[in-house]
Amino acid sequence: MEDQENAVVEGQGQGLSACSSSSSSSFAPALEPPSSPEFVTLRSNLLECAVCLELLCQPVSLHCGHTFCRVCLVESLRRVKKTCPTCRAVCLSNPEDACENVILRELAKACNPELYARKMGQGEPTGDKELQLSLFIFSDPLFPGQILRLHLFEQRYRLLARRAAESASRTFAYLCPPSRGNTAAGSVVLLARIAEIEFLPDGRCLLTAKLTSRHVLTDVWVEAGTGGLHCGKLAPLSDARSAVDEEEEACSALVTQALEEWRALPEGTIADIEARCGPQPRLEDVEAFSLWMASVACESFSMRLELLACTDTLSRLKAASGPFSRLASREAASTARAPPVRVVVLLGCIFLLLTLSFLERRPVDALASMLARVMPGATEKAVTSKES
Repeated sequence: MEDQENAVVEGQGQGLSACSSSSSSSFAPALEPPSSPEFVTLRSNLLECAVCLELLCQPVSLHCGHTFCRVCLVESLRRVKKTCPTCRAVCLSNPEDACENVILRELAKACNPELYARKMGQGEPTGDKELQLSLFIFSDPLFPGQILRLHLFEQRYRLLARRAAESASRTFAYLCPPSRGNTAAGSVVLLARIAEIEFLPDGRCLLTAKLTSRHVLTDVWVEAGTGGLHCGKLAPLSDARSAVDEEEEACSALVTQALEEWRALPEGTIADIEARCGPQPRLEDVEAFSLWMASVACESFSMRLELLACTDTLSRLKAASGPFSRLASREAASTARAPPVRVVVLLGCIFLLLTLSFLERRPVDALASMLARVMPGATEKAVTSKES
C-alpha cells in the first residue's frame, strides 16, 4: 500500500516536473528576441533618425510625436525656423535642454550597442555652445539669490513655464530691460530655476523660481507661433578677477564691516531682508556677497541695473556699502518719532471723555477709573479740567 502511495506521489512529481519543463520550454523562445532578418530590419527602421538616417542617439521627442537625435535636431533647427523636420509643425521645445526619451534610448542601445557608442563619441553638436532659453520680461530689476513668484496667464508665458518644467534643467531667463520694449542684445539676464510649479485647470500657472546666476544676452528673437515669446542666447557673466592685493584687502574690509552691521540688526529686520533678498551668501564668495548687498541697499531702478551689470566687485561693494547701518538708523528714527503707547491711550481716553461730556452722558467716574489704571495721576487732571 505504501509502495502504491509512493508511486503515486512520484508519478505526480514527475507529472509536475514534466509540465514545468514543457511550459518553460514552450515559453522560453518568446523571451529571446527574434533574430530573423525581417525583424532586425523592422527594428532598425523604427529606431532610425529621419535626419541622419542612422540609429537614434540621445533621442528627443517633440510635441508632434516625432523623435530625432539630439544633435541632428539642434543642427536642423539652426538652419531653418523652429519646425519639425518631418511634419513642419511648430517646435515649442528647446532640444539642447530637452529630456531624453528614456525608452527609445534603451531600445537603441540594445539594438546596436557599438553604433550607439560610436555616435555618442562624436561629441556635442558643432557651433556655438551658448545657452538658449525663453525670456520672461518684467520691469523689476532683481539680483541673484532672490525668489521670483509669478502668476502666469498669458499664452506665451504659460508656454515658457511648461517648456521650462519639461526641460532637464528646469530653467528660464529673467530680463529687466532698461526701458520699455528695449530687449536688445547686451542686456544682463538672470537664470531662474523652478522650485515649485502648479498648472491650474483653466491653463494659468503658479510658479516659484530662484534667481541663480548672471548672463549676457548675445542674441534675441521672437519665436514664431508662440504668441510673442522672446527667446535668446546667453553667455555667462562674472566679475573680473583682481590681481592687485590692495583691492582684495579693501573688499575684505568692506565685507567685514557689512557683516558686523548685519549681526547688530534686530531679528525681525534680518528675517524681512532674507525673505525679500534671500539668505546671506558665503563670505568666501565675495561677488555673490556684493550682489546680495546691492539688492538690500539700492532702491533706485537705474542704480540696481548698473550694479547688476557691473563686473568690478570692489566698485559694487563701495556703492552698496553701509546698507545695514542705514537700515538700523532708519528704524531708530522711526521708533523715536512714534509716540509712546501710554500717551496714545491717554489722549484717546481724554477725547472720549470730552465727547461723552458734550453729549451729557457724563460717565465721569468710569472714565476716571480707566485713566487711573492707564496712567496714575491722570484722573485728578481730568476731573479738575472737567470741573473748570
